[in-house]
Amino acid sequence: MRNGESTLTVDVHRAEHDDGVVLAVSGEVDLATAPQLQSSFDQALRDEATPVVVDLNGVAFLGSIGLSLLIRAHDQAGPGRLRVVARTGPARRTIELTALGQVLSMFPTVSDALDAEPAE
Repeated sequence: MRNGESTLTVDVHRAEHDDGVVLAVSGEVDLATAPQLQSSFDQALRDEATPVVVDLNGVAFLGSIGLSLLIRAHDQAGPGRLRVVARTGPARRTIELTALGQVLSMFPTVSDALDAEPAE
C-alpha cells in the first residue's frame, strides 16, 4: 500500500449468452473493490428474468462484504435466478465455511449453471 491507496483489484467480465448473463469475477473482493462488483450485479439484474451466473473461480480473496453482496443479489434476483459457480479456491472455501452454499444456487461449472432449470 502506498499513500493509503489499496492495491487490491477486482475485474468483472460480462458475457451475454442465450441462456443468461455470465459475470466472471477475478481478483480480490473486499471493501475497496465491492462497489464495482455491486454495480455489475445491479446492471445484470436489471435485465428482466434472465439468469445471472456469477463465476467466482478467479477470485483470490472473498471478504465478508463479498458475501453480503452475494446475499443481496440473491434476494434481489428471486428464486434460482442468481447462480454461483465456485468449484475451488478461496471463494469456495469462504462460501463453505459460512454455509452460504445452503442459501445460494451453487453449480460446479458455468455450463451447468446456464443449463439449469429455472426454480419455481
